Amino acid sequence: MRDDDTEYEVGYGRPPKDTRFKPGTSGNPKGRPHVSKNLAAAFESALSERVPVNDNGRRKKIPMSEAIAKQATRKAAGGDLRASRLVIDLWFRLHPEGKQELNGIELVRKLGAAAADAIEKEEAEKEKGEAPSDGE
Repeated sequence: MRDDDTEYEVGYGRPPKDTRFKPGTSGNPKGRPHVSKNLAAAFESALSERVPVNDNGRRKKIPMSEAIAKQATRKAAGGDLRASRLVIDLWFRLHPEGKQELNGIELVRKLGAAAADAIEKEEAEKEKGEAPSDGE
């Protein structure tokens, strides 16, 4: 003990005065470290980001998830089979009760799958028919 520190005992809960935090300084100068985002949080923030789009000649900002849904739906309406399959599958995943109520949509889904299979079969037959002509 020092001579000027009379009546002060160092012990549990009583650190030496020279090792205590000085007034006005923090005990945690670097602060709490930032937590990195997991994949789900990264997707959530990316899909909620607002992006500018032209809708009926007017420019407005909508969430990225809505823009993706609109684009997939428009491609499906334009005849893109992959997009229509995606939209219908997503619809049934989001609305499972719709399978019992909307029999017409289930029929469209089956017809779309049959049409996709028929197109794949036609393309395979074309490739078979073109293969000998390439060798001649």
